[in-house]
Amino acid sequence: MDSNQKRFAEDALDLLNELDEGLMQLESNPQATAPLEQVFRTMHTIKGGANMFGFENIGELAHQLETLYDLVRQGKAQVSDGLISLTLQAFDKVRDILKEKDVAKINNAEVLKDHLKSAVSFLKAV
Repeated sequence: MDSNQKRFAEDALDLLNELDEGLMQLESNPQATAPLEQVFRTMHTIKGGANMFGFENIGELAHQLETLYDLVRQGKAQVSDGLISLTLQAFDKVRDILKEKDVAKINNAEVLKDHLKSAVSFLKAV
């Protein structure tokens, strides 16, 4: 892993902590806009950084989930326990793989395949 990728991984781990906090706030108050915006912005930042530093699998997962939260922002979908659970499980897996030192292990698309499939299915159901 080069120094930029390492820095992204470190920053993303911090962002994932912020994401967890926003999701917990959103879970307790699904109508609140501030945590919704925080969750959306955090995913957007993770997506951009992941794609910039060559972690396309993480970028694609973040993109799909970001799209779901954008639909919530637009009033076309609602925050639900299923959405929160899907997001937490997906980004817990991202957190686990970002702790790897081997770029090939981080970029293994199989690792996030089920989470990506769940996000796409959730999106299609909206």
